[in-house]
Amino acid sequence: MQKFTLSFFVLFVTVACIAQGNLPRTYDYDNAGNRILRTTLTMRQAVATGADTSFADVSNSKQEPYYEEAIGENNVKIYPNPTKGMVTLQFDKPVKTVLFRLSDLSGKLLLDGTITISIFTLDLSRYENGVYLLTLTLDGQTDTWKIIKQ
Repeated sequence: MQKFTLSFFVLFVTVACIAQGNLPRTYDYDNAGNRILRTTLTMRQAVATGADTSFADVSNSKQEPYYEEAIGENNVKIYPNPTKGMVTLQFDKPVKTVLFRLSDLSGKLLLDGTITISIFTLDLSRYENGVYLLTLTLDGQTDTWKIIKQ
């Protein structure tokens, strides 16, 4: 029995270490090419949808799973995820300026721009199926989400 318990523990630790090693990372560099920041990205869990009173949620009438996260002074909902092509970003308050960047897992920039409205849609239909990183910057705070395109 001790051999089984020890084997199970070693297997568990090995799997946990391997899982941690496969997390996507992004890197920021200064003008001289020196790496100044490494960010490890984690997948946020989609929350179960239901009656949500913090958003006037007309556009998510199908009640798809979504990410909801505070960024700056606002909450943002990102749905649907996974997506077939269109991803909606919905802020609970009017926004002045939100910077967004969409990149692939290697860090290659695919889209970037500015959002100035409370409900904004990104069209990913021209990109291949896979995992993409969406980075939003609002009120001096930056956060990144994984977006899965099917």
